Amino acid sequence: MILVFGSSIFEQDGQNNILLDVLARSGKEFVFINPLNPTDLARVELSQHKDKLLLAIDGKEIKTRTVYMERLWRTDCIVNIPESCSYPTLFRHKVHDFLTDIRFVVEASKWIPGKYNSIERGESKVALMQTALACDLLVPAITLNSFTDHFVDIKYRKVLGPPFTVTHDSKESQEVVTTLLNSKAGGEEDGGLVGLPWQWQSPVTTVAQIRCVVVGTQIRCYRAEIDQFKGRSLREAQGDEQEILWKLDTLPPSVATSLLKLCTALELSMCCPEFLIDEKGQYIFIDLNPCGDWYGFIDQEENLLVANMIVGML
Repeated sequence: MILVFGSSIFEQDGQNNILLDVLARSGKEFVFINPLNPTDLARVELSQHKDKLLLAIDGKEIKTRTVYMERLWRTDCIVNIPESCSYPTLFRHKVHDFLTDIRFVVEASKWIPGKYNSIERGESKVALMQTALACDLLVPAITLNSFTDHFVDIKYRKVLGPPFTVTHDSKESQEVVTTLLNSKAGGEEDGGLVGLPWQWQSPVTTVAQIRCVVVGTQIRCYRAEIDQFKGRSLREAQGDEQEILWKLDTLPPSVATSLLKLCTALELSMCCPEFLIDEKGQYIFIDLNPCGDWYGFIDQEENLLVANMIVGML
């Protein structure tokens, strides 16, 4: 049985839908759980009985051979909290504890893109950049996690951890959705965010951005010219519903070899890495995204191709 964790706050999610469609047509047995949906989690029970650890879904024992973490578990973004629940933060903490217990019950299964600690390592940028450098990838000169302001010497800061979260607003006395953005300047925009740690990274003069999908040893590569972003980051452009044209491309052989070497070093079988192409034509590695979104880069034909690559590995 394949156990798929596909976190989404949307009832209709394009990536989940196409994956489930391809899985259904493959004839492989699978169960899909959305960790951001408490109704889905309520289908799951864990137990230890005599000499057995049991995972049951809908009252039926499930023996998992593969666990696919399609997206990271984001318990800070559990949105569909029961209306009768007076303690949303407590609820999220307990969901996290429940998911942790699931991890250990099914830890002997094959995990894609990798074991949970491998996924976490692939998301931790400072250590990731050092490993990438050891695998002969070019990376920004400095990546620095710090509570200290470094606009003067480094000039560019990135969000530390996921940009989107649900948090309590002390002024409004309610929970709000917050999305943080990378920036080249601080100041008034920080508002109530003063005191947060950020990730500081040497800026790269960029002519194009590359997004990839790596499944096993297969690499799909997509390129977008930077002038489309109009001076904004990719996240800002997407937030403004700016249509970004991504064209199918190919990584230089040496870069592709180093990227696969990095995946092997981190014990990851899948990821959605990103590169910046600088003025010299060099490919600067900036992110790995072990559980990154792979849907919607080009067209539905490409989405279907990637979905089939993933299902073939499950």
